[in-house]
Amino acid sequence: MTKWQMISVAALASLAAIPAEAAQFDFQFGDYSWSIDSDDAPYQNDTDGLVYAGIASLQSGTTGPTFDIDFFSDSKNGGLRLTDADSGDISAFSGATLYSIAGSAIRFNTGNFDLTPVSGGTPSRLTISTAAAVPEPATWAMMIVGFGMAGAALRSRRRAAPQAQHA
Repeated sequence: MTKWQMISVAALASLAAIPAEAAQFDFQFGDYSWSIDSDDAPYQNDTDGLVYAGIASLQSGTTGPTFDIDFFSDSKNGGLRLTDADSGDISAFSGATLYSIAGSAIRFNTGNFDLTPVSGGTPSRLTISTAAAVPEPATWAMMIVGFGMAGAALRSRRRAAPQAQHA
């Protein structure tokens, strides 16, 4: 492989590699768990908070109810409200503000949060974490091409080395 061919392949690989901006946020709240991708636009986004509609959940590892989830802003003293989309049952909890907005990007705060039921009672723990990032196919392709180019460069140098002549 010539020098210009390697440069061409590297340039094409770099154009194909577009980094991902999305993050997946995993929520664990009592027996319920659900995920929201940072690219998912909320149903409502205003000064009262964010509303995500139709979020599928797991309950103790099996299919759980579908929730409409309200994340309250600072002006509403933080926390969240879970509304069962099927039965209409509502559970509201107050506590920390669970998200931040920078421009149009919504980021959930990760960690453990103790949220108190609005109707009174024992606080429940909400854990928000991010899922491990998986490289995009273009990133894998660029890495494989890079290893191939490094191997080709090493191999071509080995051939070009002069060999001792014995008389």
